[in-house]
Amino acid sequence: MSPRSSGERTNVSYSIHLFIWCRGQQAAIVQIPRFRGFTPRNLGACLGAPLFSRASGFGSLFAIVEAEQGIESLAEVRRESGFSLTVFSPYTLIPFAVMNRVYNCAANLSGDCQFGVRVGQAVRLEDFGPFVEYALRGQTLAELIGRAITAQPLHSSELVMDLYVIGAVARWRIRYRTNVEPSVEHHAQRSLMQMLSAVRRAPWARSDEIEIHVAEPYAAEARLLESRLDMRVVPRTNDYELAFPARWLGNATPIPDGPPDLPVEALAAYRDRPLPARMAEAVLVALELHEDLPRAGIDVTAAEFGLPRRSLQHALQCEGASYRDIVLRLRMRRARQLLANTEESLAEVALRTGYANLSNFHRVFLSLNGITPGRFRGASRGLGSNLAPG
Repeated sequence: MSPRSSGERTNVSYSIHLFIWCRGQQAAIVQIPRFRGFTPRNLGACLGAPLFSRASGFGSLFAIVEAEQGIESLAEVRRESGFSLTVFSPYTLIPFAVMNRVYNCAANLSGDCQFGVRVGQAVRLEDFGPFVEYALRGQTLAELIGRAITAQPLHSSELVMDLYVIGAVARWRIRYRTNVEPSVEHHAQRSLMQMLSAVRRAPWARSDEIEIHVAEPYAAEARLLESRLDMRVVPRTNDYELAFPARWLGNATPIPDGPPDLPVEALAAYRDRPLPARMAEAVLVALELHEDLPRAGIDVTAAEFGLPRRSLQHALQCEGASYRDIVLRLRMRRARQLLANTEESLAEVALRTGYANLSNFHRVFLSLNGITPGRFRGASRGLGSNLAPG
């Protein structure tokens, strides 16, 4: 079978309930189980908010850089990309422009044009999070891909997955919602490796019947990727996708050990920390990634979103919000946490929350919380709560 064979194109439709694929003149409908007790708030990401991904999307990137280039090179990647956070969970929300910049900085440092492939190959599918575990419980390849399409918006908003059939060929495709600088090539390579691993888990999946299509112009790099993966790679396409025989869609796939489906508790991290749907939420999430609030202010946040400063300001104004108010709210939240949970002096707390002058910190804290920082600390220790609005 040649994945380049021509034929009439049939789009694949899906919702959270149904996944439809077509083969010849017949259509098969696969039921996709509903997330019991949980409806994704951000299914189909809001285009008005910046694009985000979960930190599990980094995969083994930092470990690879440190092992191959050393701790100083890892520090350089963090410095050049602007991603300074060193401790985070797999569910931590990361602006996609920042994540993509980390991938590109690491790839440039390594000199490997297939750096994203190596990151993708080094990570187990299950390590990407419960949305992948949910997908892997599909009983057929069609259901596996349908589950992945349905659950992807829980994990990130930077790309859209779909599946379509042209003649006898199925194509599982990813498309990015934005063209961030300078390329999404390495992040896309990692994503394709994730998809390829899901397909190749099945014993009947033959590598010589799979093609990888990449939206990159360099045939020489495609040949190198072919050599690494031992399968055909087609450059200069419009999208990143896997092409394989459509007849595979109805084949049974290996199901992981354990319960037949994920309980709702497994998806709690997505429910409790949803992707931002509004610009104000996105700004707050981005600022939380900084242990110390960026001194350059709104310019730093705008750069992390890949937006001009004025565009960010305008988007916030449309929502009736301002950058200053969001920063102030975060400063007060951090101040209350530090006062209640650490022994740092009031002057140290003031500095940690962006106030060089202790009297200014005291005045603002009293104005917004109705209590002085010192009394707040004593009251929170005595009552076991922080006594102040969130």
